[in-house]
Amino acid sequence: MPYSLSYGGVFIDCKEVIANYWNFRSSTYKNGINGFDEEERAVWKQIFENSLASGKRLKVLDVGTGTGFLALLFAEMGHEVSGIDLSEGMLEKARHNADNMGLEISLFHGDAENLPFEDCSFDLVVNKYLLWTLQEPASAVREWKRVLKPGGMIFAIDGNWFDPRPDRYIKRMLYGLAERFAKKNQYNLITTGAQRVTNTPSFR
Repeated sequence: MPYSLSYGGVFIDCKEVIANYWNFRSSTYKNGINGFDEEERAVWKQIFENSLASGKRLKVLDVGTGTGFLALLFAEMGHEVSGIDLSEGMLEKARHNADNMGLEISLFHGDAENLPFEDCSFDLVVNKYLLWTLQEPASAVREWKRVLKPGGMIFAIDGNWFDPRPDRYIKRMLYGLAERFAKKNQYNLITTGAQRVTNTPSFR
């Protein structure tokens, strides 16, 4: 059932508004701080490889794939990858990126909260910076679990981007200082959702 709001007696389809917004953003948006920066991609690969069984080719679904950052990362790792997004503009950007990188992924236009896939279709469902954009995140997670095979996993990467509480502001400020110190001293810091961690091979 589509979500709608009444504004001045006019009903607005929220999903359409969201799709139009991301269609507009697709020309300039990068899914990640540095887009397809090699160093960032290498760090994410290490994290995922440490969390997955080695040597097994998985069926992976990237929900809200956007420009294809995660989809292409898992394709590079040798997995069979599908990506889905509400924005056709984002999907076009993902196709362009896949072509440029010489990678094959299957892309679908659809809703993260109502997936067009059979039950138990994927070994792994992933998404990056998606949950905060959803109207019904709990419904979305239930849908992602539906398409997972028994024993499958969900990797949901997100953050508490707009929390105005003073303690969150202080933590963001301190992280900024730590990040500048790390760059000066040639350390690596990565952000996984709202959790900041140092980059070590043992991180899971």
